[in-house]
Amino acid sequence: MKNIGILLLGFFALFSCETNVDSKGEKMPPATAYLSQQDPIKVIAFLSQLLEDQQSASLYYLRAKAYYDLHVYQKAYVDINKAIENVPSDLDYLFLSAKIKFNLELYQEALKDAHVVESAKKENVDIFRLLAKIHLFLHQPALVHIYIRKAQMLKMSSDANVSLQAFSRLSQLDSLTFEKRYFTLNPQELQDPLLHRLNIESKFSLMPAIQYQALVLAEIKKYPLDPHLLRIWARFLGKIGKNALAEQVYKKVDEQFIDNFQLKLEWAQFYMKVRNYPSALGILSQIPVSSLVFKEVLWHKSLIYGYMGNKVANLSVLDSGIQFFNQDIRFRMSKDRLTGKRADSLQIPLDSIPEGRREF
Repeated sequence: MKNIGILLLGFFALFSCETNVDSKGEKMPPATAYLSQQDPIKVIAFLSQLLEDQQSASLYYLRAKAYYDLHVYQKAYVDINKAIENVPSDLDYLFLSAKIKFNLELYQEALKDAHVVESAKKENVDIFRLLAKIHLFLHQPALVHIYIRKAQMLKMSSDANVSLQAFSRLSQLDSLTFEKRYFTLNPQELQDPLLHRLNIESKFSLMPAIQYQALVLAEIKKYPLDPHLLRIWARFLGKIGKNALAEQVYKKVDEQFIDNFQLKLEWAQFYMKVRNYPSALGILSQIPVSSLVFKEVLWHKSLIYGYMGNKVANLSVLDSGIQFFNQDIRFRMSKDRLTGKRADSLQIPLDSIPEGRREF
């Protein structure tokens, strides 16, 4: 009851403030209602109440921003799309959209929005930093360095420059090392939210389980619907054998992403490790042919059917792999082994020449 009373008091204070008219002609509460120190949860509740009576791009934008601050990226994505539908050319909307899509790992979509903002804001540190991050995750180091240099030519805070230097170091890693996040960061670099999260990921195999559990749960307490933190937690639960809990967390992670097929592939791999092959196939079936990970989908389906002893289904999947990805020799070699054209290394007959005494 006390919390409800505080929330109602906050609403009363906001409603009692004189409203103004924004640049898009919409009647809005004063800017003081959306100061950075305002509790995003209260802002969301307040804006949701306003949206019941007044559908407006600005209100959807402000609520998307509050959801973004809470790391609830899926809901932020829905709201910012509604804002852009009404005002497609607003640069603030597009910039927030790019940041939301980046955090949902929709890197190509984020890149499109960011380029629109870049073309209008020729010299802007924030957009250059975002573009550097996007190209970092697209494994395009040359473009990372280009945007870092552009940002460094402009006036920026020392913290921003420090984080750019860290992005530059990360871009020099090969894709496998980058995925494992084996790098060190100093306390100043950890002030960047992305680098802070990557630092947590990098400690997955380096920190004792009890300490790592405390570290991750402390972050999840701050942002309980952050899909990246939940994915880290699901991986940890799988690592320590808490498979039922890991499964529940993976479901929650999937709900917080938008068509994240890499995540679905990881979830299927988890099911494969615990030998829940029907569930693994069910998740893989949700990944479309057009996705960038479809080659791995076919390969993992082949492995599953092999484990299950389903030769007919395995051959069908391998034929699809050969058809769509002819350059990947895994499919052809597996089919040859399955049909007896190539000897299986696990069933190679013993040497027919009897072992004798060696003469030296």
